[in-house]
Amino acid sequence: MSIEDTTDPTESPSCEKGVLMDEFYKLPIYESPSVSEFNPTSEIAIHRVGWSGGIITLVATVRDSRQLTITYQGAIERDKHSIPFFHRLVSRKRSDESFIVFADPTLELHPELGLGWYIGAEKADPGPTFIEIVRKMQDISNAEAVAFCGASGGGFAALQHSSEYPGSIAVAFNPQTDVYQYYRGHRERLLAAAFPGHTVESARDAYERRLSVLPRYREPMVNRVRYVMNQGDTHHIDKHLGPFASIFGLETTGGRTEDGLVEIIPIDLGEGHVSPPQDVFESEVAAAYESLGFPKLS
Repeated sequence: MSIEDTTDPTESPSCEKGVLMDEFYKLPIYESPSVSEFNPTSEIAIHRVGWSGGIITLVATVRDSRQLTITYQGAIERDKHSIPFFHRLVSRKRSDESFIVFADPTLELHPELGLGWYIGAEKADPGPTFIEIVRKMQDISNAEAVAFCGASGGGFAALQHSSEYPGSIAVAFNPQTDVYQYYRGHRERLLAAAFPGHTVESARDAYERRLSVLPRYREPMVNRVRYVMNQGDTHHIDKHLGPFASIFGLETTGGRTEDGLVEIIPIDLGEGHVSPPQDVFESEVAAAYESLGFPKLS
């Protein structure tokens, strides 16, 4: 899976004297001991927000827009990329919407963990804090439409968090929908780091809603889903889209529920688990906003 570059060499913003600057991303860093003190502005900046389980790190900016886009990362190679990692930051900087790009705090649990699905640790579920941060950001930005977006493991997080955010839409590209149906190596590294002492079976029994999106979508929905699926990715079609689509009586080749809440969009990116290129990602996000009644203004 390819990963979009995360820095823009043409941008090197100045910041106030005494404010920490991230040397890699060339962005100022602000510390917020809690979500209540998180106060993003029009300045594109890294924010480190404290919560009961540690720190959630994100990049955010407030713009004059009715739209708020939330993005999540998929897997990274830890020997090539340091954390925190902000996927699709370059394209978000160039967009017109307010945005948050979340790094995955789960990766801090172990130096070899490259995919964490934003699950956190056994006794430290960051999910509610992610939702709290997004709600605070929406209040500050006055955004009317919120899209949770991501590919692969980031798509998993987008589906999870959108399901807890009434009126939002999840834009998920080739996502996993059940950690237990993903490749054994990634799954076992996560379980060992996040749920030590558990067997595979006991972790699933105790934390099914955190390890699978399916239980949430068997319940009445408060959000919408735009599920974008590469038709050459047979593993994700069979193991992840199939069980999700069956909840709604849809085919994996595409379709839409009668109430319009769930739509499966087939695309052709070639064989395998291919990350969507920027133009595809942006066009699907724009289509998601349009479905909410907020078309992109030219």
